[in-house]
Amino acid sequence: SCTGQETCWARGIVAYFRRRRLERAAELLRTTPQRVQDIAARVGYESQGRFAQAFYDQFRLTPLEYRRLSK
Repeated sequence: SCTGQETCWARGIVAYFRRRRLERAAELLRTTPQRVQDIAARVGYESQGRFAQAFYDQFRLTPLEYRRLSK
């Protein structure tokens, strides 16, 4: 829950951009042979672990599972 309109708005913006970054990562996993850590960096994650957790939270698959199933 949000404590104010600006806080809710900011959370919505952050969630939107996170989702867009992860959608781009999913596209790269489907269409390129790039390593997961390279894709993570390309979409703005410095930590592969944080990327993998965010990806799992969004898609309920690890990046490697997603790539394997999308072939």
